[in-house]
Amino acid sequence: MALMLRDASVLVTGGTGFLGSHLTRRLAAAGCRTTLAVRAQSSIDRIVDVGPAPHLVHVDFSAQDSVDACVRAARPDVVFHLAGLTSARRAIGPGGSTDLGLVRSFEVNLMGALRLFQAVASQAPAARVVRTGTVAEYGIGPAPSREEQRGEPASPYGASQLAATELGETLFRQLGLPVTTLRLALTYGPAQSETFFIPALIRACLNGQPFEMTQGDQTRDYLFVDDVIDALVEAAVAPGIAGLVLNVGSGYEYRIADVAALIVSLTGGTAELRMGRLPAGTDPVRLACDPARIHRLLGWEARTPLAAGLEQTIAWYRDNRPL
Repeated sequence: MALMLRDASVLVTGGTGFLGSHLTRRLAAAGCRTTLAVRAQSSIDRIVDVGPAPHLVHVDFSAQDSVDACVRAARPDVVFHLAGLTSARRAIGPGGSTDLGLVRSFEVNLMGALRLFQAVASQAPAARVVRTGTVAEYGIGPAPSREEQRGEPASPYGASQLAATELGETLFRQLGLPVTTLRLALTYGPAQSETFFIPALIRACLNGQPFEMTQGDQTRDYLFVDDVIDALVEAAVAPGIAGLVLNVGSGYEYRIADVAALIVSLTGGTAELRMGRLPAGTDPVRLACDPARIHRLLGWEARTPLAAGLEQTIAWYRDNRPL
């Protein structure tokens, strides 16, 4: 499928981030003409070794004219919308500030998507748009979650992403804008921010530090980043999926405690897990999705076993430890 993207003009928002940098490498290998739409303050550390180097455009996603100019300059055949705010992943508890959680999440994740959709509709209406949603849109709903069920997000992040997903569906129905949303399971892999559970635990293990966590009874669907990139590329060229939401998951649920124990074992088995030191709070007990639809329509399935993906991820952090 990557061959079908050769010489295509591709616009990637969030291309210097964790997921975006992996996609950028794949697009470079496929021979795409890639433009990365990034904020002025974005670090390019993750893509410094990508060749041929993509074209970077600084975009203010809070300003429609800035987004319009970016899309007009890129003239994309395909748009991958990966940019978003993930910091408000937990629900806001009593007395918590809504400024960072709710307001910022909706400004970035919903309004940023709206401005991009408007720009594509007016500047490059034939472009296919593939955006990343999240299993967090299902929140406290039944698991494994299916695309047709109602979203019940438990965090500002999940709520804002659900709103952006529904916006994309609406614009497809009203304007024919070819938006496809991939709802991703919890993705992990090399170069992920250490604000996330797996890389934070790996770093603690490699540094010989104890790691505080919840009791670990929650279950999660974990997906290696290479499998996610496969799904994104497939969705960019597959026919008949405009306007759809597709779950992208492994099809398995793992207890967080078991994942933590596996990471400790793979890193040498000496790190101390301090389970129960952190409260589970209002996080969903189960976050997992059913990938049957994407398998049926695209033939996609996750191919990387958890242990193999963790081994690759651990190897990257071993090689990239701070001096």
